[in-house]
Amino acid sequence: HDLEALLQMITQDLVRLFDVDVVRLAMESPVAEYYEAQYGEHNYSGVSFIDPGVVDGAMGPKDDIRLIADVQKERSEGMSQIFADCSGLIRSCALLRLELPSDKRQVVLAFGVRHPDRFHPKQGSELLGFLAQIVEYKLDQCLKREGLDVV
Repeated sequence: HDLEALLQMITQDLVRLFDVDVVRLAMESPVAEYYEAQYGEHNYSGVSFIDPGVVDGAMGPKDDIRLIADVQKERSEGMSQIFADCSGLIRSCALLRLELPSDKRQVVLAFGVRHPDRFHPKQGSELLGFLAQIVEYKLDQCLKREGLDVV
């Protein structure tokens, strides 16, 4: 119903539903350097701001979904910002590109697990794509409603 409920669902409920260790919603922002994300001792999930261009660096300019079997073998540019403070914990991840229609800002919804091969490039990703579309729509709607679509 509101931004707080949506963010709680993304960063807490999806951890349990998908049985992953970390869910990050990383939003590109030209003022990312002024925001320091803080995560709890037992939970690295949350919202963070990343520098413009990080989403393309982590995923490539055309991919909307990137599944990585072992991040130690396939570390890409931007992964350290997306998984800041827990990049040593993450071994496998799924990155979903979201583009907020109201301001064309790039966002990545990232799922990370501590075991390699949980996600892999040959895995079907249709349902992850559908989830990305839903989160993209609801996040854009909530940010506009709260006047935060220009942060």
